[in-house]
Amino acid sequence: GEAARTPAATRDARRFMFSPARFAVAASFIVALATASALLVWGLSLRDELSSRDALLARSYESLSIMASAEARWEVRGTDAAPDAHGVVAYDEQKGKSSLVMWGLNEDPSLRYSVWVDVAGERSPVSRLYIADGGFWAVVRRDVRSLDGFGVTQIASDGERQVVLDASISGD
Repeated sequence: GEAARTPAATRDARRFMFSPARFAVAASFIVALATASALLVWGLSLRDELSSRDALLARSYESLSIMASAEARWEVRGTDAAPDAHGVVAYDEQKGKSSLVMWGLNEDPSLRYSVWVDVAGERSPVSRLYIADGGFWAVVRRDVRSLDGFGVTQIASDGERQVVLDASISGD
């Protein structure tokens, strides 16, 4: 008699495990878990984006603050690689920082712009050029008058580089 009960018990267990009601509960749980995961990822992404925007806003405010309070300003022009590029460099002695604002550069999002300084013939990257409202700007934590030169290099997604600004400013 017990052998006859085992197959029936197994069938009952299978019906219990794979019943339509259980399947619906499991499917609902999986959908809820997937939705919660997607919301978590979206929330983290949004937080990172807001954090990046806050940092960008702080940098732009710093650049504008230097421009507004600078004791000295100079106009700069792009190289032959960027003949329409032009801008202004300002130095704030109290802050010990310079600000570079440029217009006329290529706004293709696949391009990056690296700001560098030249000291004794050695070029070192110091910042990147950020874009906002059709202009590009950067803060250089140096007195541009004390440098042998400074500039901006355009970097394409394939790594190709072109110097688009190469300038030097006399301390006089």
